This record gives sequence, C-alpha cells and structure tokens, in this order.
Amino acid sequence: MEELIYKILNNILINIDEIKYRELKQSNKLVQDRILKRKGGLELLSALNFTLVSRGEEKLYVMNIDGIEREEIVTRCKNYISILR
Repeated sequence: MEELIYKILNNILINIDEIKYRELKQSNKLVQDRILKRKGGLELLSALNFTLVSRGEEKLYVMNIDGIEREEIVTRCKNYISILR
C-alpha cells in the first residue's frame, strides 16, 4: 500500500492542478488490492481528503481540494510521503 500511496501523492504534488492525478478509479485492480482491501486503506484515503463520487457508471475516489489552500495540500502530501519513506 505504501508504494502506491507514495506514487499517487508524488504525482499529485507534481501535477496539483490536474484533476486526473487526484482521481482513483474504484474499479482499478491496484487501488482495490493495495489500498481498498487493506486494513486502514479507506481511513487513509479519507485522511487524505479523498471522497467517493459517482460519475455516470463509474465510481471514483477524488481528492477534494475545494476550500483548501494549495500550501496545505502540499504540506499534507509531503507529510504523508515523509512517513512512507
């Protein structure tokens, strides 16, 4: 789980303004196996401000950044990345 979360957060930091990097498809096998099926996986996504949304037939976990300062998002991501190293 740690490697995938690290990669996701790093991609968010590099591409913070692009929503596609803040979206995780619930149907994605890696997301299911390495995050959703693991103990604490949903709690981690929630702590990172990901919420489950429906877009047509597709369900996605989307990092909500509305109302959060850019610096706060960067700080949160960096804090979790430092824990995962």
